[in-house]
Amino acid sequence: VGPAHGPGRVLTTWAGYPAPAVVGAAAVVLAVRGWSAPVLTVVLAVLLAAALRARSLLTVVVVAVAVIGGGALWWAGSPTLQAQVVIAIGVVLIVGAWRHLGAVLATPDAATSDPGVLARLTRVPRVVWNATFVIVLAGSTWVAGRAVLDAAGILG
Repeated sequence: VGPAHGPGRVLTTWAGYPAPAVVGAAAVVLAVRGWSAPVLTVVLAVLLAAALRARSLLTVVVVAVAVIGGGALWWAGSPTLQAQVVIAIGVVLIVGAWRHLGAVLATPDAATSDPGVLARLTRVPRVVWNATFVIVLAGSTWVAGRAVLDAAGILG
């Protein structure tokens, strides 16, 4: 919803690739610092909001299973198990962000790709947009990795 041009369109188009990595890194950092239960609470609230907007039975079923599993983890899971699951989800988000960026970089001439759309919207070359994606994903990966290594006592 909204105009097909302008800063809002640029921001939302750009955010699609780095957002999962940033959220994943935040989840990892919060989990290793003992905040897994609040993270799970936020995730459950987002899932419930998503369920209200579901447009297919499959989506409703998938969200319901995720809510039941997440709720059970929140209610009955030990803090260690909660942290392990939140860290695993964070890592999956980071890896998924890299995978999708890799798919975009594998087809650099696609005018309909997000970097292509951003280039058309801003006249900034695709390579610059791709570089911003790599920088944010690398930073997110570094932050998450450092948090896990610090928590494990490997870095000092």
